[in-house]
Amino acid sequence: MSDASDDIPAAASMPAAADEDGSSSLLPDPDEDFHYDVSDDPTVFVKPGKEGLEKKSGTPMEPQYILGTLVVRVVAARDLEPVNKGGLDNLFGAKKRFAGQGTANPYASVKFGNSTQRSSEVYDTLDPIWPRQEAMFMDVSLPASKVAHPDASEAAISYEPTESLSQEKERYEKPTTMLTVALFHAAEIGRANKIPSKGMSGDSNDMFLGMASIDLQRLFTGREHTFDGWLQLSGTETSRGSVRLVCEYEPSDPAPRSGDYCRFTRFCHPRDLYPLHCGRQYRIAEVEGDTVLISYTTQEGWVCTFQAHRFMLICEERHHSTVE
Repeated sequence: MSDASDDIPAAASMPAAADEDGSSSLLPDPDEDFHYDVSDDPTVFVKPGKEGLEKKSGTPMEPQYILGTLVVRVVAARDLEPVNKGGLDNLFGAKKRFAGQGTANPYASVKFGNSTQRSSEVYDTLDPIWPRQEAMFMDVSLPASKVAHPDASEAAISYEPTESLSQEKERYEKPTTMLTVALFHAAEIGRANKIPSKGMSGDSNDMFLGMASIDLQRLFTGREHTFDGWLQLSGTETSRGSVRLVCEYEPSDPAPRSGDYCRFTRFCHPRDLYPLHCGRQYRIAEVEGDTVLISYTTQEGWVCTFQAHRFMLICEERHHSTVE
């Protein structure tokens, strides 16, 4: 992995800070499953409740088609919010070693799509470093009917560079590509490793330390090989601290071969494919590593090539039922 840049990307809008008693309807209970509605803001954790469960059970979910695997590693965090209670000092009944500064037992909860995973706890520090071998593997999927762009015979599949942003939004529905990481202070040593009972209810005692999110669309289209950087935390009163993430993506489909017919996945924005039509099938002319040359004919009869990354494509022969 390359070293992280010192530049900290701007984080997406975050929920308000938790109340003094640690409760907030926008913050997750780290010891319970999260309900996630793809129509909601992907940067907001929603704790399961009566309304969420009714909505989830009343609306059948469309089958998801797995395109690949996202590998996420929470490397470290720095300058986290100190907690008045907690740390190893309280465990052994000792006085604070850092008077007036506090400490924390941080762990991370990472959410992508419908999947939420967590890291281990790091005790008594505001600058945690997680074990290198800790990695989270998450499915990257799209609804089966929305893996590829609509067929070229359907409306609203072409893109003109002169279109306004409002026209763009009407023509292209961007799939969820946001990954969100939330940091918590473990109020009880070892609690994060316990399996909660089915009847467990109520807010967790774990204190919310902040959250950040990053759009991984460039990763899923091959424009970036790896994301490795620090993200500014927000969602607390001070919005202090940052967390370093390393993300990689590997598609489940092997690279296309010369002569294959492929379609573009919905992770590709139509403007990035211009002058090609995002909903048409194209013949692969040449493949060299991750670089794919697509052959097409213009309206004037010229035979041209378009360079794409293999992550952008799905082979029509191997996935005929899904693409159709």
